[in-house]
Amino acid sequence: MQSQAQAWPNHALKFVVPFEAGGENDFVARLLSVQLAPALGRPVVVENRPGAGGNIGADYVAKQPADAYAVMVSSGGFIMNVSLYKKLPYDTIKDFDAVRWLLECRPC
Repeated sequence: MQSQAQAWPNHALKFVVPFEAGGENDFVARLLSVQLAPALGRPVVVENRPGAGGNIGADYVAKQPADAYAVMVSSGGFIMNVSLYKKLPYDTIKDFDAVRWLLECRPC
């Protein structure tokens, strides 16, 4: 008996922003979610989890299943936290995979 893989995505995606609403990471996440949702045919929800220099949101994402349904939208400062904090509740290298979108700038 063969099992068939389900098409991805088969439910809503979550963009987790480890900073407060209204900042640049939040803006990028909301901009991407509006453009990506129709293309995927699924909702893309933006969830802000601020605090501890982004570590609260990062810890939340690190504990999610590795199925690409919870995506952290962060900046380069995220990788510096390993040198700023004695102990992190996640491993910056092992618990995350980098995803980069190339955004095409179009006139409104």
